[in-house]
This record gives sequence, C-alpha cells and structure tokens, in this order.
Amino acid sequence: MKVIDAYWEKRNLGVDAVEFEVDETDTASVVEEILANEKQYNVVKIPSRNTEVTQAVQQYGYRFAEVMNYFAISPGELKLNRIQQRIVDSIEILEMNNTDIDELHKEINNNLFDTDRIYCDPLFTKEQAANRYWGWISDEQSRGGKLLKYVYKQDAIGFAGVSRNKTCYLSGLYPKAKRGGFGVIIPYIIYQLVQESGKREPLGIVSSTNVSVWRLYEQLGFALEHMEYIFIKHN
Repeated sequence: MKVIDAYWEKRNLGVDAVEFEVDETDTASVVEEILANEKQYNVVKIPSRNTEVTQAVQQYGYRFAEVMNYFAISPGELKLNRIQQRIVDSIEILEMNNTDIDELHKEINNNLFDTDRIYCDPLFTKEQAANRYWGWISDEQSRGGKLLKYVYKQDAIGFAGVSRNKTCYLSGLYPKAKRGGFGVIIPYIIYQLVQESGKREPLGIVSSTNVSVWRLYEQLGFALEHMEYIFIKHN
C-alpha cells in the first residue's frame, strides 16, 4: 500500500488530506496503517478484486464514494459511426488563449462538473469542488501542460487539459453543448493521444456516477481494464 500526502487538497479544499492506494495483494492488516496515518480528509482506493480490505475499512467509519473505471484502447480500434464521424469532423481542437481560459474558469465555477465525489459530498461546498478542479488545472499548467478548446462553428463548446506527457487528464463539455452528440469528442481526443504515443494503457477514467459516458467509451471500442473502489472518511 502507498500512503500519499495529498498536500494539494489543503489549498483546494482547506483540509489536510491523505490518500491510501491499496494493492491487490494487501490484506486487512493494512487497515492498521491507514488508521495510524489518518488526517482530516481520508481517501482509500482499493482494487475491486481486493474484497478483504474492502470489507475491513468499512468497520472503521469509511463510507463508499464511487467506483473509478479505467478504460484503454489500442491504435486503430476507434469505432465511430457515420454521425459520430461527422460530429468529430465538424469540431476544431485549438489551443486556448487567455480569454478562453477565463471562460473555462467561469464554467467550472458554474458547476461544470457536478458528479464527482467532492461535489456530491455534503461536507464540502460546491465552491470547494470547483476550486479543486481549477487547482488541478493550474498544477498541470505549471508543469508544462496545455489547455485545448473544442470549437464548433466558431464557438467554444468544451475543453481538454493535456499534461506534459500528452495524456488527457481532464475534459468536459460546456452546458450549451450537452446535447447534440458532442460528447464523442472527449473519448476521441483521448484516442488521438494514444495514436500519437503508440501505447495502450488505461487512459479513459470514468466514475460510476457517469454511466452515459461509460456506455459511450464501450461503444467506441474502449475496453475496461480495471476498477477501483473509493472510500472516504472525514475526521
């Protein structure tokens, strides 16, 4: 098991936080280490096959938050139908300027992301949830990442955050583009990055709270690699 000091959450959420990444081979004895290293906000990530630790942590006040599902795709496997291909072809993917970044900031503050475990946690505010995303983006930008915008008919309809090593760490559509099939652009850009790298590894991460995106990934040819249970505890 790894114990990670999530120091960035002090800035994002205003609390001391720690993350525990459990291995498949860990036994219930790791709970002792978890309890000894707890802070104000505690997150335990457990591979779905490790039922022993999954059962054990719940005896000490940890409650289920979500399942994170990791998808991957090999180059040459994307399965776009005719309509999806037409949508993808109609969207430009351009680097953001300062005005675009200001617009993104406003969208995040207006609850662009409203299904994650922080947003859904009654002990955190919606402002804290939005601040966490902006902190994440700022950190990636400082490490050499870039922000891209999805443009349809000269109008920005969403964004993608791409890290320095060319992985898409975050992406979303603005409310005005939630309908019309534009969601296909999100797995599409992940696929494009895989094409550039030539690798096949877990790149698409979908929460159990977002079933519609899960279905889209599977329809386009992404394969579920593994699942991770997330448990949380407030002290």
